[in-house]
Amino acid sequence: MKKTGNKTRLLSCLLAVLMLLAISACNPPGLDDTQPDNTDSAELEEIPTVPVQLMTREANKWNDFFNSSTIEIDGDGSYSGTIDITETVTFIPMIAISAVGTTVDDLIRDGAEIAPAAYANATVTIDSVAVNGELLVLADNEDVLFVPDDGPLRGEGGGEGYANVQVWNAWYTPNQRINVEESNGVSIADMGGELLRFDDPVTSIAIKFTVNGVGSDIVPEGRTPGRNSDNDDDNGNANIPEPPVDIVITGDFNADITAEQLVAQIGAGWNLGNTLDAYYSERPGEPFHWVDHDNMHDVETAWIGGPENATTHSLIKRVKESGFNAVRIPVTWYKMSGDAPDFTIREEWLSHVQNIVNMAVAEDLYIILNTHHDEYIMRFDEDPAVGERAVTALWTQIAERFKDYDEKLIFEGLNEPRARTNDWNAHGQWNWNGNDDFYITINRWNQAFVNAVRATGGNNQLRHLMLATYGAQSTNGPIGGFELPNEPDSSGTDRFIWSIHVYSPHNWAHNGNGSYDVSAVQNDIERVANRATELGIPVIFGEWGSIAANNIDERVQHAHDYIRIATEMRERNSEPVVMACFWWDNAGDFRIINRNGANSDNGKRIINAITRAREGLPLE
Repeated sequence: MKKTGNKTRLLSCLLAVLMLLAISACNPPGLDDTQPDNTDSAELEEIPTVPVQLMTREANKWNDFFNSSTIEIDGDGSYSGTIDITETVTFIPMIAISAVGTTVDDLIRDGAEIAPAAYANATVTIDSVAVNGELLVLADNEDVLFVPDDGPLRGEGGGEGYANVQVWNAWYTPNQRINVEESNGVSIADMGGELLRFDDPVTSIAIKFTVNGVGSDIVPEGRTPGRNSDNDDDNGNANIPEPPVDIVITGDFNADITAEQLVAQIGAGWNLGNTLDAYYSERPGEPFHWVDHDNMHDVETAWIGGPENATTHSLIKRVKESGFNAVRIPVTWYKMSGDAPDFTIREEWLSHVQNIVNMAVAEDLYIILNTHHDEYIMRFDEDPAVGERAVTALWTQIAERFKDYDEKLIFEGLNEPRARTNDWNAHGQWNWNGNDDFYITINRWNQAFVNAVRATGGNNQLRHLMLATYGAQSTNGPIGGFELPNEPDSSGTDRFIWSIHVYSPHNWAHNGNGSYDVSAVQNDIERVANRATELGIPVIFGEWGSIAANNIDERVQHAHDYIRIATEMRERNSEPVVMACFWWDNAGDFRIINRNGANSDNGKRIINAITRAREGLPLE
């Protein structure tokens, strides 16, 4: 799935966010147009100047950067600047400060420079932020290290590189998130990952911030140079406060349970979204350049703020305690794999994913494990055999690793397999409708998935498998073009589950626009149920939910309606079908379970609606 609720990747945009900043000539109250207050000029003579950038942009306008100019930072001191916005803006995904050499948007640029080492241990504190002259309220505004990026230079002959010293606010650094009071006219006032939504068009954003520790060899207590986590050890490895989960894999497998019986046992499911599935969506063929690829917690949490948000056993326990008995673990594999045709997955990544699976096993949860954002090596603009080989290579390795797990571990072959409408090497639009040829390709890849898993033997000969439509879509074309694969041993299809994603009504639930209409939910679920009965298989809605848009009462009603309707499909007088639903939780605007700490009141209300509907109880 996507990082945000807009089928665009808000979090990846945090990495493409670099606009040169204007120093405000007339700042709002509380934001003085000050010069750096540097007291030791002799020491600073050896400290180079670097440009710092401030930026924001409106949701869904990922290529439009607002006007700004450079703030030159020449050491410790206080600085301020303003972004003047000339077009109508009401949604702000983030506000960010970045000291970045000379790049302006974190994509390929000629002449990008590596920032000076003097800034490796520097911290930045955002002192104040004003929108349209009105001060916002800052929450948990602790110092956060600049993060050096030592990624490789890009381009044939070098000369192109990454922006390299970055600090994110709002999305990427929870300690630097902006929390805005309702009295300031902002409808979403929660932690990092939420959109800031303003009632009136935004015309200017002014920020005052303080830089400390430039040129210092002293590392802030509990931190390591060049890292952005309080959980790092002296080698820069994340010290997650819980050890790996040690479980005994018994090999026991209920060989008699059918897919329908298995899905019927799933009560409510939850997605560990935007976590292990993170990748560089702006340029999918390139590695993350903002994380340490040798630190698996860095890779795991690239979209959700760093290793301090890594998955822990405590989190999985909280998921179960909240009322869920199943978890979907989306994983992107190609980012940690070798080249074609083998796509050898790094052992460290396999072990890291396995440890998180073991957390769920230890809590006796049903588990879905998939290939999530691997479309880059499973493309529709090539011979289908190319993608088929990628499916086979990845799933042979994954299945071999997990073949001894029992029937509560379900494999999902493909997430939302779909084509791009433009170059695969650039961020662009997806083709969600597909065509007859694409539907045939998906059927071919599903068969390759089944064959690869079954060939690994062990419990995988009986493992229950989820099979996706094109894009996991529920519209007539993709569901009509879907065909069940064959079991290699001709044993039938009673271990297949249909994988569908339904955000309904889509524009309201997924995009935060329009209004809620229960009839849309009824129609969408019934359409899937009717086709599922023709195929003779149960359904798992691997993703559903609603985006936060100052609409909690509607979201609670929607959650209850959705689960009630899906559950009622089991009791239809004619053509009953068993369905289970997994809420898409992206740790951001779809979040209902907090990764660190207790759930919010809104999250609790939605979870309560889900569990009551699953039990056939009315909404309280």
